[in-house]
Amino acid sequence: MSPAAESGAPRDRARPARGSAPRGQPSGGAQNGSGGGARSSPSRRRRGRGSGARSGGAASAQSGPRRSGSPGSRQRASGRAPAQTAAELAAADARWAAATAAIRVSPAETRANRRRAGALCAAAGVVPGAVVGLAVALTLSLVAGAAAGAGVLVVVAVLVWRSAARIALRVLGARPLPEEEAPGLYNTVEGLCPTFGVRQPRLMVVDDAVPNACSLGRGADAVLVVTTGLIDRLGPIELEGVVGHELTHVKRHDTVVSAVAVTVIGPLAYLIGSDRLLHAAVGRGRELRADSVAVASVRYPPGLHDALETLVTTEAALRTSLFAGRRHLMTRWLWVDPTVGRRLQVDDGDLDSTAVRIAALAEW
Repeated sequence: MSPAAESGAPRDRARPARGSAPRGQPSGGAQNGSGGGARSSPSRRRRGRGSGARSGGAASAQSGPRRSGSPGSRQRASGRAPAQTAAELAAADARWAAATAAIRVSPAETRANRRRAGALCAAAGVVPGAVVGLAVALTLSLVAGAAAGAGVLVVVAVLVWRSAARIALRVLGARPLPEEEAPGLYNTVEGLCPTFGVRQPRLMVVDDAVPNACSLGRGADAVLVVTTGLIDRLGPIELEGVVGHELTHVKRHDTVVSAVAVTVIGPLAYLIGSDRLLHAAVGRGRELRADSVAVASVRYPPGLHDALETLVTTEAALRTSLFAGRRHLMTRWLWVDPTVGRRLQVDDGDLDSTAVRIAALAEW
């Protein structure tokens, strides 16, 4: 017997023989499914367990694509034939792009509206420029008259461009709207402005029981005008639809055209008692266009439809109302409901007619 065995060192008794399993655990061969398989060192077993876990995870990841992948990648990874060809997918993408383009405001729309507003401003300076130019030409010379007429035209056009919004607000009789008077409206406008990508407009109110709304102004100076009747009669969902409609006008720069048209064409509409020229100046079909963009952008698309139905079922405007007198002809085609007070005088084929737009919105 060796001295080490005679001494009975605890170290030798506590440590198991090389390759044997600790108490209560099966041997390495049993773990591998064979009674007498080749023994492996503890370090190799540790590496085997770690690499097995890692390789198992990798194998499970490679065995099938992740659920968040595209349908095409899942079909290719699983070996199945794709359900759609590349041509069909491209055609579907093209149809989707065409459908979404119809509900987005393009830069071409905003440029066209600004050109329209500029043309109206120039038209406002034609008559005074011609009168001054003719007077100067008869007094001095033709060249001096032409220069004087052009200068007057430019000055008048710039003055109209800069002061049109203030003049239109005076025609409407609007006053600033305190936030405590309509907290729900302020909250709705603040929440929708990032959605439409516009700055928050100033809010003003017209003291009138007829529910209606319009928007005026240039860019950061845009103003959203509502009546007290609109605040009192519409619920949150309906109010969201109307605000989305007006923010679409701000996005498209319809507000610039509206203010200039009221300033330039409004007095003529008041004098002749017809607003056909005003309708042509602001652009036909723009209310229906604003409806389509608004309902595609707000959270509750049926809200605008319900709001317009509420507006058309209101009682007739009183004599003292803004919407009853001839003054309404100066601003009629600015409002979300332009037919109030004159519903029987609107052609059913007019795209800006409230009844036509309600029928179109019923499909949403």
